[in-house]
Amino acid sequence: LTLPPYQGRGIGRLLIEFSYELSKKEDKVGSPEKPLSDLGERSYNSYWKDTLLQLLIEGEKNGEQLNVNDLSKKTCMKVDDIQATLQKASVIGTTKRNTASIVIPESVKEAHRIRMAKITTHIDPDRLHWTPVTKYI
Repeated sequence: LTLPPYQGRGIGRLLIEFSYELSKKEDKVGSPEKPLSDLGERSYNSYWKDTLLQLLIEGEKNGEQLNVNDLSKKTCMKVDDIQATLQKASVIGTTKRNTASIVIPESVKEAHRIRMAKITTHIDPDRLHWTPVTKYI
């Protein structure tokens, strides 16, 4: 939740990123509570799309072929959220054998590069020192 005077400054996105970094420390897949507000849905969809495209583009450069399960392990996002996001981003195609494949058009890559250049504040996972609670008193 970002209060109205602070919306549009990237604080909501930073909180979403922080939440997923904590999930990675816990090694637990997570998703926001549903239903989301319109603004919340837009924020999560934007974060998911940017994060997934970044991983897919980097993986492609390194010769990795990532699938939705790999993406879920790396991001701690639910597979359902990943599939829905990739479909909305129009990067899931079908092969001749009628199986799904992830293909990122150059226009999507370029739009992603431009968008990521505008986002300057991120959570540094190396500086996040947190131990998840394992026992309840």
